[in-house]
Amino acid sequence: MSIHIAAMEIGYENPKGITYGDLKSKLETHLGYTIEKGTELAFLKWFIRNFSSTDIDHQMMNLDEYNRIKEEIVFNKPPPGISKYKSILNETFYIKGETNKQYLDYLELKEARESSRKAFYFSRWSIGLAIFSIIIALITTLVSYFTVMDVNIKSDETIIDLRTRKINEKNTLIDSLKNELYEADLLIRIYEDDGFKVNKKNE
Repeated sequence: MSIHIAAMEIGYENPKGITYGDLKSKLETHLGYTIEKGTELAFLKWFIRNFSSTDIDHQMMNLDEYNRIKEEIVFNKPPPGISKYKSILNETFYIKGETNKQYLDYLELKEARESSRKAFYFSRWSIGLAIFSIIIALITTLVSYFTVMDVNIKSDETIIDLRTRKINEKNTLIDSLKNELYEADLLIRIYEDDGFKVNKKNE
């Protein structure tokens, strides 16, 4: 967060006013570093334009007053007489209406960006989830397809095996019948030969 936004936030949170010294102290605590002299001089110029005080507001528009404060802050040379910088440190300031509106606009813009960022990440997450679901569905379909093919192949192998077994059983039965017929034919021939020989002797 910039020093200007932080200052507007502190001014917004203190509608009853805050001294410049207290605001500077809060800024350094909030930002986590000590404000350098050159930075403070530039900030103080912005601060006077955006925060109002009954005693300081118009006097700071004077170039001579600004140069005196510059000498005191940057070069640490207190001017003769009353220190203008010290009087500013102890003066109570109030955030101006226009500055207050700028801060509220900043908050709205920040919230809109945050919502947009969340929506962007949510949309990416939704797209990723949809792609993941499609991949899972595709894998499931492929697994199911190859499982059915495997079952069909096994079923076909079973059918072929049964047919082969039946053919083998049929061939075995035929061979057995052939053997039995052969044996029966052989017995008939032996019987006929024996009968022929008996008749031959009787004659």
